[in-house]
Amino acid sequence: MAQEYVVYKNSGDNTGLIGLSKAVFESIAAVSIRETEGVKLAKSTQLNKNVTCKVVNGIIYVDVRVLADADARINDISAVLQEKVSFNIKYMTDFKDIVVNVNVVGFYRERKDNN
Repeated sequence: MAQEYVVYKNSGDNTGLIGLSKAVFESIAAVSIRETEGVKLAKSTQLNKNVTCKVVNGIIYVDVRVLADADARINDISAVLQEKVSFNIKYMTDFKDIVVNVNVVGFYRERKDNN
């Protein structure tokens, strides 16, 4: 399996190039999802990963598959998730050209204890 890398110039002092694997962006997105209330990562299968990343013409496309809380507003959660993933990738890698696609593939309901 071939690894795809994103290579760009260090924006700070132009001392060299920085190369990051697609897996870095996928990991940042997965952590961002786990930290967001109202969504969970969908289960991965051999055919469908819950977070995928591809690089096209220097733009990083991150696709995430999530389950949404049944009581939540899907549009609001999707917007928050897109913003959070994009912000975290920009903050951690200093890479600015990012497109985040959120795919809600199902719902879940949190059990509430009546104690």
